[in-house]
Amino acid sequence: MLEHGSSHYGNSAWKYRQCFFSILLISTCTFSSSSLTFARIKTHNSRRLSRRLSRNAKATCSRSSIDRRTLRTVEDLVSDAELMAIDRIEVLRDECKKKSAEMAAKAAEKSTSVEQAALAERVLNALAVLTQGLEERSVEAKLLMLAVLSGEHVLFVGPPGTAKSLLARRLASVCRGVFFERLLTRFSVPEEVFGPLSLKALEDDKMLRRTIGFLPNAHISFLDELFKASSAILNTLMSILNEREIDNGIGRVKVPLLCVVAASNELPVDHVELQALYDRFLLRRAVPQVKDSAMLGFLNMALERRDSDKSLSESQMDAVTPIDVFAAQREARESIDFPESLLSILKELRIFLREEVSPPVFLSDRRLAKAVSLLRVAAYAAGAASVHEMDLFLLAHILWDSDPAQGHAVRQWLCNRLAKVENTCDLSDAQRLADNARWRVTLSRRLVDKARCESMADASSDLLGLQLMLEEELQEMILLQARLGSYTLQTERHAWLEDDEDRKSK
Repeated sequence: MLEHGSSHYGNSAWKYRQCFFSILLISTCTFSSSSLTFARIKTHNSRRLSRRLSRNAKATCSRSSIDRRTLRTVEDLVSDAELMAIDRIEVLRDECKKKSAEMAAKAAEKSTSVEQAALAERVLNALAVLTQGLEERSVEAKLLMLAVLSGEHVLFVGPPGTAKSLLARRLASVCRGVFFERLLTRFSVPEEVFGPLSLKALEDDKMLRRTIGFLPNAHISFLDELFKASSAILNTLMSILNEREIDNGIGRVKVPLLCVVAASNELPVDHVELQALYDRFLLRRAVPQVKDSAMLGFLNMALERRDSDKSLSESQMDAVTPIDVFAAQREARESIDFPESLLSILKELRIFLREEVSPPVFLSDRRLAKAVSLLRVAAYAAGAASVHEMDLFLLAHILWDSDPAQGHAVRQWLCNRLAKVENTCDLSDAQRLADNARWRVTLSRRLVDKARCESMADASSDLLGLQLMLEEELQEMILLQARLGSYTLQTERHAWLEDDEDRKSK
């Protein structure tokens, strides 16, 4: 039984061993087959991945080469544009230099008349005589000479003791004219100004005035405290100021008056009846006292001053005579050009004074017409061939009404207006075009060929628009600089402007 059991156990163990080895063999074969299959799949996937990476690398290299070519193209375009811009700027500068030279030659050709040059020289000498021994009175002297040459009148507003009457007396000396002076009050009578009635004429039943030694016989007249005079004096004075005529007897008589210099401590702002007379004084000047910074020089001049009027009599060889005055007015009307652009500026200035200045300044048509004529005479006496931008600054002494500060507003407006170029481009538009072009160039690097070409075309269009805009702006600015520069040479020789105005305008 034991043997039978052992034999049965041996057979069973053998069978189990045989089955185990069979399963192990099958498992080994299966694992080997699976490992081979996985290796094959891995190898296949590696080959596919390599091919894909190769294709991507080729595409990346192609894109990089395209981007490099595009970048080189853009850089070449920018370099070419810079060279073209530099060349164009040089061409514009050469053209402007030629135009400036032509303008200067044309002005020199027109201003080489002997009469005009001689007048300019005499005016310079007269200004030196008027300001001899005086401190800070060059502006008043220039206004007086300009008033005489243009046949207009001057009003000085300011405290007493500021050399107003002294300048008027010297003006009569340099003009070789008869001088009349009178202090007016509300008790003054017409006989004190226009002359008494002739007794001989009364015997013949005629009312004639004896005008010798009075205003109707004078070339230069100084009327102190003008607005305090009676209405009888002021009404008679109106016709003398405007028409240069006076009623004497049954007719009107011409008077040889060149200029009336009036002085007052106050303006007739609240007196409506005086506005017509006030408007007859084209040039107005608030005469200040000598500044503290110039007081030392003024006192030294006072110590060295002798009898100025006697010493001035020796300096009348080159005086500005009434014949010179009438000739200057005639030549200015016939030969001095007034550009249309400057007339447009004068029109804009009138609107500015009426609508933007407080209190508003209402300019009469007569005042504007006389201002235009005065600017012509100023240009002629300065040796110019036409009225220039710099001459417009004289309007600061003409176009103010109730407050001298309005003259400063005129000067400031002219500075701003003349500094503006006619066709000035908007900097925001230029910046927008530059930003658009920069954005399109950047975007073109990320686009395909067709879209890249369209983006580059748009960028080129923006750059072309920017070039044209800036080129036009540059040309206008260079022309303005050339025009003003050609006149600066003349203003350095002789200018009607005061020194600080001349520096600011330049």
